[in-house]
Amino acid sequence: MTQKKNHKVSYQDTIRICLGLIFAAAAIGRIIFFQSGIAEFAGFGLGAHTLLLTIVVELITSLLLLCNKYVRVAAGLLILLMLFGLALVIPEMNWSEIASIFSITASPADIFLHVLYLALLVLLCYNYSQKDPQKK
Repeated sequence: MTQKKNHKVSYQDTIRICLGLIFAAAAIGRIIFFQSGIAEFAGFGLGAHTLLLTIVVELITSLLLLCNKYVRVAAGLLILLMLFGLALVIPEMNWSEIASIFSITASPADIFLHVLYLALLVLLCYNYSQKDPQKK
């Protein structure tokens, strides 16, 4: 007789998977609209090499999150990326514009979403710092 395993998905798994999909979509969007990304980054005084580094970080960390591997490292790298992006856009905030979720701009909606992503990443990082995040 075989026993059925409990495949209950924890809230940590939900957060991890959602963030993995969000950052994978962001990286894919940056690849598809690469020229727009270059212009966006140039607006903050950054070159194409920074855009490429961002894409690589987003792709690798999103895959790590989706595969449930090195979650704290992936979340930590994304926290740094988010803090860097927020530091660039907050001084340039324009309250009259609303931008896409996947491109960081100085709009209130975009900053709110990126702060939300940052909070989720910190929560994820904290939960994975425990010995067994499933036993809380």
